[in-house]
Amino acid sequence: MAVTDPEAALADFSKFPEIQAEEALIGAAVDSLISAYTSALTQGNWNSAERLFTSIRAVGLMEGSAFQASKELVAKASGENGLQTILRGKAEGYLGKGVLAPALYYHGLSAALQDGKGLTNEELDALEDRAYRKETSPGQEGRIQAALEGVVTVYVDKGLKIQGGRGYPDRVVGSAFQVDPQGYYITSYHVVASEVDPSYEGYSKLSIRPSGNPEARVPAKVVGWNKELDLALLKSQEASAYTFRLHAGPSLAKGEKVFALGSPIGLENSVSSGIVSASGRRILAKGEALQIDVPVNPGNSGGPLIDAGGALVGIVFAGLSEFQGLNFALPLEWLVPFGLRLFEGGGQPMPWLGVSAAKTLDGRLQIVYAYPGKSPLKTGDTLLSIDGIDVSDLNSAQMAVAAKPLDSLACVKIDRNGDVATLLIRRSAQPDTPFEAAIALDSMENLVAGLLGVEIQHISGPRGGGGTYKVEKAWPGQVGDESGLGAGDVIKFARIHFDAKLGAAFIDYVQKSPTKGYLEKTVRVGASLDSPNFL
Repeated sequence: MAVTDPEAALADFSKFPEIQAEEALIGAAVDSLISAYTSALTQGNWNSAERLFTSIRAVGLMEGSAFQASKELVAKASGENGLQTILRGKAEGYLGKGVLAPALYYHGLSAALQDGKGLTNEELDALEDRAYRKETSPGQEGRIQAALEGVVTVYVDKGLKIQGGRGYPDRVVGSAFQVDPQGYYITSYHVVASEVDPSYEGYSKLSIRPSGNPEARVPAKVVGWNKELDLALLKSQEASAYTFRLHAGPSLAKGEKVFALGSPIGLENSVSSGIVSASGRRILAKGEALQIDVPVNPGNSGGPLIDAGGALVGIVFAGLSEFQGLNFALPLEWLVPFGLRLFEGGGQPMPWLGVSAAKTLDGRLQIVYAYPGKSPLKTGDTLLSIDGIDVSDLNSAQMAVAAKPLDSLACVKIDRNGDVATLLIRRSAQPDTPFEAAIALDSMENLVAGLLGVEIQHISGPRGGGGTYKVEKAWPGQVGDESGLGAGDVIKFARIHFDAKLGAAFIDYVQKSPTKGYLEKTVRVGASLDSPNFL
């Protein structure tokens, strides 16, 4: 393995820091890793080079004597020059195809490293002039009118649905906005899911309606998609006059005014306004969403959210119809890097480490559940850093994991019962619903503990359903804590039911709490099989 799959070998070696004899094997694995990296650079295989570069840097962060002999070699291989070469190579590859948005992004990242070999500011400005129309529209109204030219209606024809013996048109309407002048549009995955979801077996035909000619239906195709962030990239021969700039911007403050552009219930060129109500809402499987009070209706999904200056600040993805003014958008922090990743094409799964985590009352980030066979991390481990980045909250930890290439190594520093250790864990593709996938692999008690966000100890009876357990710990804000479970409680599971169709688990238990004089109460709790706490 040290020769044929050095990353897997190094991840395994890191689990056994007490074995000093592995130093020679670690050296062989590092040699193989660097050799593969050098070969990828020479061949211009930039994606492989980026993955291997990330892994080499992770190895360089490892602590422990067994890794010390390779430190100098790793440090030399993981210098900034390699990363700059990779970024420029990716940028030039997109430029060769005439795709400007990702080219600008990677050239910008390269320029930020300041090695003097990238594009000059003048060259970057010239490239931006090619990609984005210079806005001359005066005032807020003019900027919004200009931005509307880059918004299209997404129309998915799914044929007919039969109800009561009659056929009715089955249509999905959403919004999208142009992010590259070659006719590339970002929208929400759920709007176009029937185009790429292998489980969908019906008819599906995708088209867009340009803002200037809403009667037309121009064919389009899905280029790339990410289900966890509800993002999809479309390509059409119909290019819009306006292109939204995908670049990192400042975080939005509560109360800041924002505008949603799109096609609610198919009404093209609509604008609605409101404010940012809150940030950090955990609605999607990954990342944190903006809560906005902008009126959002079916058809707004996939439309751009802009600020008072007309700059893109997010993508609208959901509104809760039974509640007024409770709507959500994905912010730039997640939209930009992962939206641009969709230009690589196909499904772009989120990298993960195979654990879910939660914050303690004293501000530490601890492991709540470890996916079976995936991670060497254990329940109760405290996360200190990932790839040298301090992580004290779930959003920063998820970003540290997901922002790096799939299959690359991550150096994870933990505190386990007072002992600090570093581990190498390979990023793999996260399943759509991790707990559902774990049902066939893990014990019932581990699954229930992970779903509820509690640590439990078996007392008597069978394991899982019918068994009696003591709650050792309940992580704050998790399902168990919100349902009234706390340390010291005794619970007996009466029924545990997993419903894959609903994507949820239903758990019935009898609870005795010392804080309530051990009075019994029967509780039914529902928990999603797609927890937003995985990283």
